[in-house]
Amino acid sequence: MNIENLRSRALDSGVSAKDAHAVLDWPNDDLQSLFAVTTEIRELHHGLSVDACAIVNAKSGRCSEDCGFCAQSARYDSDIDTYELLSSDEIVAAAKKAESQGARHFGIVTAQRGLRKQDLPKIAEAIRRVADETTMVPGASLGFVEPEDMEALKAAGLHCFNHNLETSRRNFESVVSTHLFEERVATVKAAKEAGLLACSGGIFGIGETDDDRIDLAMTLKELEPSTVPLNFLYPVPGTPMAEQADLTPEICLKIIAMFRLVMPKVNLAVCGGREYNLQDRQEDLFKAGVSHLLVGHYLTTSGRDADDDKRLVAGQGLTIKGPQDQSAPHPATLPASDSHRQQNLPVMR
Repeated sequence: MNIENLRSRALDSGVSAKDAHAVLDWPNDDLQSLFAVTTEIRELHHGLSVDACAIVNAKSGRCSEDCGFCAQSARYDSDIDTYELLSSDEIVAAAKKAESQGARHFGIVTAQRGLRKQDLPKIAEAIRRVADETTMVPGASLGFVEPEDMEALKAAGLHCFNHNLETSRRNFESVVSTHLFEERVATVKAAKEAGLLACSGGIFGIGETDDDRIDLAMTLKELEPSTVPLNFLYPVPGTPMAEQADLTPEICLKIIAMFRLVMPKVNLAVCGGREYNLQDRQEDLFKAGVSHLLVGHYLTTSGRDADDDKRLVAGQGLTIKGPQDQSAPHPATLPASDSHRQQNLPVMR
């Protein structure tokens, strides 16, 4: 592939599916030429700064759904903490801790099929308090939510709603049987119709092909979320995908680069599974096109130290956006579909 042609199409409105295949097939020993383009595109739309968000596991485990990659499903025997909805005091305390670690967006995450009516007032109160008592911008991932409840959450101060498509429409049935791909698409659209920014992405390493990865990117491009979070599977003992481990750092970086070139302007996040799958190549995240990171505590257990991520960002000549940068696109409420001992992430419906 002619690198200048790829650059021109990315600078225009994003590359085609054919170009996306070429990116995923890019030679591992020539990634720097690809990174020259993805870095240029990222800097054009996001400058020399990186967005950061943090999340709280506001309701852990016991999820009714059967997503094959997820330790939070009640159907699997995985070693995670389970508990019901946290109080608003606990949620606000988590937001204040995240604020002290440098995040400017905060996501309230619950592991469940959909928002329960009895939980709506509690979550709305937590959202109001996060907005009032911190500089954080509230986001949430609450499963399937009715349009009128989306409106109520927005009225409480919710800014962004996360709902991942996870994989391509074609591959979805091999990953989840308890709900439909179209239900996820409809939920993303409902969030946008309620006036919320939408955050929607996927997880990789769950048996999908390159065609599936590209189809997911093209579907998301049509939906136009403000943020696209990318997750990479850590095979969790007790889940159906416990034995899968077919990602390499190079595959992950080419997936990131492909999404950046398909959607040049989107706020592109890398979240779950990055430590395990990228290993010592995390500094290449930004070269491949990433403009957002999760920082601080993951969910049920400690994740990567926030100071380590600050050093990672600074080492690439970048800065983390502060609370004064509220005009920038809202980042991910972290799709937390993969988990491991250091990173037990909830199902984000």
